[in-house]
Amino acid sequence: MDSQPQPAPAMQEESKQPYWEQRPGTAPIRSEFVLWEKMGKNSQPKENDDDAAEGRSDSRNAQQEQATNVDSPAPVDGAATPASESTEEQPAEKRVRLSGAQKKALARAKKEEEWQAKQAAKAAAKAAGGDTAAGEGDDGAGGRKKGKGQNKGRSFHHQAGVEDIKLCTNISKGKECDRGDACRYSHDVSAYLAARLADIQFSLPTNPDDLTPALTDHICPAFANLGYCAFGFKCRFGLSHMRKVEDGAGLAGSGWELIVDEDKIAQRKKEHGEEAFKMLSDKGEFNFISMETIKDIRKGESPLAAAYLASIGEAVDTRTDGGSGKGKNKRGRDGKPNNRNLEDAAAAKAKADAEAAAAAAAAAPQEPSTSTPSVDASTTTAPAEAPMDVDSHPSRSFVPDLAPVRATEKRRLDWRGKLYLAPLTTVGNEPFRRLCGDYGNDISCSEMGLAQEFMNGNSNEWSLVRRHPSEKTFGVQLCGSRPQALVPAAEQIVKHCDIDFLDINCGCPIDLVFNKGAGSALLQHATKLGKSLVGMSQVLGEIPLTIKIRNGVQHNSPVAHKLIPKFQKEWGLSAMTLHGRSRQQRYKTKADYAYIAQCAKVLRETAADEGLAPIPIFGNGDAYDFRTYYENMEATGVDGIMIARGALIKPWLFTEIKEKRDWDISSRERLDMVGKLVDYGLEHWGSDQVGVNHVRRFVCESLSFTHRYIPVGLLERFPVQLNERAFPYRGRDELETLLASDQAADWVKITEMFLGPAPDNWGFQAKHKSSAVADTEVQG
Repeated sequence: MDSQPQPAPAMQEESKQPYWEQRPGTAPIRSEFVLWEKMGKNSQPKENDDDAAEGRSDSRNAQQEQATNVDSPAPVDGAATPASESTEEQPAEKRVRLSGAQKKALARAKKEEEWQAKQAAKAAAKAAGGDTAAGEGDDGAGGRKKGKGQNKGRSFHHQAGVEDIKLCTNISKGKECDRGDACRYSHDVSAYLAARLADIQFSLPTNPDDLTPALTDHICPAFANLGYCAFGFKCRFGLSHMRKVEDGAGLAGSGWELIVDEDKIAQRKKEHGEEAFKMLSDKGEFNFISMETIKDIRKGESPLAAAYLASIGEAVDTRTDGGSGKGKNKRGRDGKPNNRNLEDAAAAKAKADAEAAAAAAAAAPQEPSTSTPSVDASTTTAPAEAPMDVDSHPSRSFVPDLAPVRATEKRRLDWRGKLYLAPLTTVGNEPFRRLCGDYGNDISCSEMGLAQEFMNGNSNEWSLVRRHPSEKTFGVQLCGSRPQALVPAAEQIVKHCDIDFLDINCGCPIDLVFNKGAGSALLQHATKLGKSLVGMSQVLGEIPLTIKIRNGVQHNSPVAHKLIPKFQKEWGLSAMTLHGRSRQQRYKTKADYAYIAQCAKVLRETAADEGLAPIPIFGNGDAYDFRTYYENMEATGVDGIMIARGALIKPWLFTEIKEKRDWDISSRERLDMVGKLVDYGLEHWGSDQVGVNHVRRFVCESLSFTHRYIPVGLLERFPVQLNERAFPYRGRDELETLLASDQAADWVKITEMFLGPAPDNWGFQAKHKSSAVADTEVQG
């Protein structure tokens, strides 16, 4: 590769000031690595749209643009001419004000014209053989594509490339099918093996400057770590645990049998212990929730939660049909009863209030307070039809009751100086958490799960709680808007899962969550938040309850310092994390660590006044290098800083922080990291074709962040800031350049090094538009 410096732009020749200082927010890449030929006149580096990564849409911006330009298009038939168009040339009597219907018609007409122009531009580019160029910045009307917001309606064809013969799962594992003739899948092992897809081979580059692939066989990661593969003959790396035997022998006379490494299994049993080993799923994970358990959860039997809700005068379920899910008596999405059922809803509420008041009056002369963290068992009567039957789970060494839960009964969280990976939507799955653990992370938490979906028995939601044995300190994050959902969900999670803490999300800023009263919206409703926390703390027993919050909702009206004095003694929390931004700020400004320091001081002063040991407090925001990490810790006095986006971009950040160094990680080391993530994904999602499609998708999701990393050796100064954006640049070798690509097609190309060619009918589209400028999804 030519390493000669490229000529600097005229702007840098004319001024002694470096180009990155002339344009604030630009990453300081050494000039000889910047691809100046790709920089157009007055061009700017592409913005990192982290708001879209969290699920935020640009609906408000779009509405503002639409409101600004609504009068600009030509009038449609029957619509008056906008007053803003050439009003000086029109007589006064012709200047009319548009009605709402006319403005909507104009907006529709403009949208249709833009769409037709875009389609025409695409067709012209395709005819000229310029598909790629057309997708790299043109918006179809000659303007620069903004590349902001979220790609909505993404879909992933996980069945892509599956064999025509669908072998029964039990048969593929070498077991008998318990369904017999009723099974709708094939039991013909010989026919399946004859048509079986060839094993996947790795096609890694021979060296970083030569991307020519070299094919190598790869052992099934599940078999290597567990001693067996749960997907048997369907595994895409199956030859590593299949053995050829005599014709007519083997499974169903197919001439093949599966290999099981008994020594490996015995070793794992010894490492985990007999009891813990029994709790592992066939994928070697804890907290696998079976369909039988999910069916039980759907019954809605949460006796501890029911008793607590009754004690504070809240109905167990806010739906007027009592939670049966039948009929037309459900509440709307806003939580309000449907208009046609207002009378029924009012009657149900009155009945619930009367029953709660009668129970409280019969048990004690004084009504229990909802602002205290405990409800005395002597003043609480559980419903007769819900006996206190609590499962004895390893995560609960005693059966919690409704007596006051003292701080000494909670497990003490000693988190001082430990590294904490934040709950991360989509990318923060178990394989990624496991990868971060390899680099030195200490505390991990599941992706955010919705309380109501847990209670509905949503299997996708319950899959979020799965825990790898390497996660030594693990928690589950819960999100909800009311105690009727949060408290029962907490009871079910601690009953069926092995966790070290439960975290409640009061910081999520996305509209979908906020508009339902959950996430950061709870910061505006202290009473409802307090009721939820008190109940959750009680049903959790000795399992600690933690919270993650933001400064507040509005950037100029922080409320965290007002809520913190209640956290420990009144509401029963055992740790907290404060993200130093408001919901309104999202990720656009730097985190306010001065305010975090103020809140840490409030927390510790409150604990001292009450004679308590203060709970751990973590800051959150802009953790991207070890210097900033330790500077913010020292300046604020917090116990640690939760790491979020920094880990998404460079998962090895935990190593940098622990070793206090800037790791100039090589391109080969980064590619090896991708390979490790692939192996972890195959263990988690499966090594059959469906599992491979899942792994390919989530590795692409991870690459949509890691491509933003700028190698240390290319920087003029460091540390680089998290929100600084890079000009197009070339790496020190071809592989480093490929890993820096912002094109989704290149991310798929990287996955093909480990997972083989993507199926023709499989495609990937980035979650946030700033990570892939192509208009269309990338096909396999």
